[in-house]
Amino acid sequence: MVGGGGCLLLMGLEMMGFEHSEGETRGLCRRCDRVHVVPRDGALRAMQALQQELATGRLAEPGATDERGRPIVDANVLHQPRGGKMFGVLVGRDAGGSVVVLRAFSGQVGGAWSIPGWCPPLFDVGAWLSLEATYDPEIRGVTAKLEACEQDAARSVLVQRRAALSRKLMERYHGLYTFHNFAGRLGGWPQVLDGETRVSSGMGDCCAPKLLNEAARRGLAPAALVEFYWGATNRAKTRTHKETYSPCAEKCAPLLGFMLCGIRDTP
Repeated sequence: MVGGGGCLLLMGLEMMGFEHSEGETRGLCRRCDRVHVVPRDGALRAMQALQQELATGRLAEPGATDERGRPIVDANVLHQPRGGKMFGVLVGRDAGGSVVVLRAFSGQVGGAWSIPGWCPPLFDVGAWLSLEATYDPEIRGVTAKLEACEQDAARSVLVQRRAALSRKLMERYHGLYTFHNFAGRLGGWPQVLDGETRVSSGMGDCCAPKLLNEAARRGLAPAALVEFYWGATNRAKTRTHKETYSPCAEKCAPLLGFMLCGIRDTP
């Protein structure tokens, strides 16, 4: 299970005598046989600047559109029930020594994967939309038949058919993900997870993977990274407005060892 994989990684960090500082981003790299760390505090000022922008309701410049050509939603939707979202900021330097600030949101905002000014997901959005357009209509068709069907035996067949189609489409989506790291390596799920953790829905879509992937892709040297929650408290009441959090154990920890490989660790 994914949760077990994340817990095993955290146990491995503790067994190595690594002490965790609040909010930092860390990953146990099997290739280097060491823990790579990105501290938090150097990104707090950039985080506050982003929070000030979110407080105005702005997610993008006026007139900006998402990958489907739709206007970007107002950030105030995040305060609606179940509307809260994790956000993240990475501060790094480019090859010339200039400071670069990256921003990311987890998953989608208002149904958008791609918003100008924010880190993109770890897959080609156009390819994702193409898969959706090709295979999603069949799934919706089976769903419509299921809703109209009253015979138990036929419903059971349709439920199994829909599950199989959805599972296959998810496998196709997962095949689009490409991970960059700071050692100049590219990998898919087999290289990143080393066969120890099963890919689950939403894995790779959190802020830390987006920020690190984009930093590595641009050749930036990360100096600090922080994640925080913005908006209405989540259903499980584990996330509170404006509070900072470390990358999650279940979906992020299994990825960070590969993604941080090659980083110049901050002493």
